[in-house]
Amino acid sequence: MFPKLTPFEEAQSRALTFFANLTETSAILKLIKQSEEYRATYLDNKLSPTVRAQAMSDVRQINEIFQTMGNVRDNHGINA
Repeated sequence: MFPKLTPFEEAQSRALTFFANLTETSAILKLIKQSEEYRATYLDNKLSPTVRAQAMSDVRQINEIFQTMGNVRDNHGINA
């Protein structure tokens, strides 16, 4: 069993958790923006098939990141 945290240690732990969540949210928003840009590239028929294929590959990689993040949360009991 863990020893009881002092009020300062508890506040420090909450601050670190807040910072981690803020950082994660920022990364998620960045990935969403990138995914939207890649999707627009994929749907642009004026671009070469090679460029469009790379964009689709990039979207899939981002989706895999989101899936991994969801699996990690689920393994820690955080799910919807």
